[in-house]
Amino acid sequence: MIHPSKIMFFSVLLFSIFLIISTDSWLITWLALEMNIMVFLPLMLKKNNKYQSETALKYFLVQVMASIIILLSLIQLKISNNYIHLLTLALMLKMAAAPLHKWMPALANGLSWETLFTLLIIQKLAPFFLLSMNMNFIFFDIIILFIIISAMVGSIMVLFQSSLQKMLAYSSIAHLAWMLSIMKESKFEWLIYFTIYSSIMFCLIYTLSFYNIFYLSQLLSSQKSKMKFWICLSFLSLGGLPPFSGFFPKMMVILILSNTEYKFLLMILIISSLFSLFMYLRIVFMTMFQKNNKNFFFKNKNNNDSIINFINMIFLPMGFMVFFLDFKLYEN
Repeated sequence: MIHPSKIMFFSVLLFSIFLIISTDSWLITWLALEMNIMVFLPLMLKKNNKYQSETALKYFLVQVMASIIILLSLIQLKISNNYIHLLTLALMLKMAAAPLHKWMPALANGLSWETLFTLLIIQKLAPFFLLSMNMNFIFFDIIILFIIISAMVGSIMVLFQSSLQKMLAYSSIAHLAWMLSIMKESKFEWLIYFTIYSSIMFCLIYTLSFYNIFYLSQLLSSQKSKMKFWICLSFLSLGGLPPFSGFFPKMMVILILSNTEYKFLLMILIISSLFSLFMYLRIVFMTMFQKNNKNFFFKNKNNNDSIINFINMIFLPMGFMVFFLDFKLYEN
């Protein structure tokens, strides 16, 4: 049963994000960002381990630093146009775009799966919307630098992780580069990408949380075939392998950037995604073709797995539905 205090904190968290998206006042935006930090900290302290205080302190210091930079940019708002550079820097720090990313993987192992999903997905909504709404004033060459470093760091560092939490943290940095790359050309196409990516991450994180899997060694040694099947599908989708749902948002980015002057950026994104895909394929092959997997597909029958089957069957194909709905809207 979910504790009422957790529901209250999460409701205030969502309210602060909605306030940031809907307001046109910078003061209310800054106050809502502070509220967002304060209500997320108790959610981080839920996991009872020796690292929880250290994890919460790291997150607090990083977010306070970003908030101070935002405040400094707002002070310069009436003085000069340079405020936008400080604002961009602060938002990139909040989203953990490389090279300002080191704090996120460091936090990952100290969080529960639910809190990690909140950090990687829900907490990025407010900075994304702020960046999207101010994209016309931002010098895009600065964003390109963050895109290139995030794409390479996120995809290469995935190769060296044994912790699934750190792996997903670096994966989110790599996917962040793809979403940032289309912000200038199309204001809300990044939201289509974000929605599909969120649905894939929800399936993967819920499955890992349900079976209490935190490390790659636990996944490989497990005898639960259903769990391995759904996790492998999620990893293939996350890597963007066709015809899985994660391929469609990447195809959308390729189609948009191929008609712009940023073809070199597209090439870097495609090359970097191959590193991530290599790691995910390696995990899938290691999981599927182990000696103890005599019958990989649904070897064990367990009625407790029905919720996992339902969630994965609903959310994993969401990429197809969202992408084709967006495609039909453009046709009309």
